[in-house]
Amino acid sequence: MRHASAVVVLGFLLAASSASAQEWSEAQLEVWAFEESCWQDFASQEYEEWLTCFHPDFVGWFSTNPTPMPFHEGFGRHYMESSPVRIFALKPFSILIHGNVAIVHYSAHVIRTGPDGKDQAVWEHWTDVAVKEDGRWSWIADHGHN
Repeated sequence: MRHASAVVVLGFLLAASSASAQEWSEAQLEVWAFEESCWQDFASQEYEEWLTCFHPDFVGWFSTNPTPMPFHEGFGRHYMESSPVRIFALKPFSILIHGNVAIVHYSAHVIRTGPDGKDQAVWEHWTDVAVKEDGRWSWIADHGHN
């Protein structure tokens, strides 16, 4: 029953996300496709692909961290393995592009497998800053909280 209701909620969110995506410019859609692709890599445990989402100078701050921290492979692998995402739905609110920098505000409804093996549903809110270099977007900063 829990799985069925999660699928219904996520289906609604995806429909809402798709509807609002029709208002985005081509450049904004490109940035949003990058965001969705990175989330898919994370949820699919495609670690090497997910690493390519991060700029070498990345610094991010999740609400549970005491300070912002740079991304490094050890931290990234720990985060992916300790907080596996089973299902997710993203909803963009704002995509601002200024030159080769994009600032994206969005929410994520995430279903993770908790330490007890049971599903845990969480709403997260993110601000991602991406930079486009050599024709490709990568995250250079972010802040998230639930």
